[in-house]
Amino acid sequence: MLVDSVPGSLCKQCGETYFEEDAVNRIQKAARTLEAKVPRLYL
Repeated sequence: MLVDSVPGSLCKQCGETYFEEDAVNRIQKAARTLEAKVPRLYL
């Protein structure tokens, strides 16, 4: 699964990028949905 253009911010203390909670929740939901529909993918 490729996720592109996820809004993020930089921590003012350490400079690390972090993602908004809503974006993380949506990505996790998409991953669970994909996993339920395609439990195994052989390449």
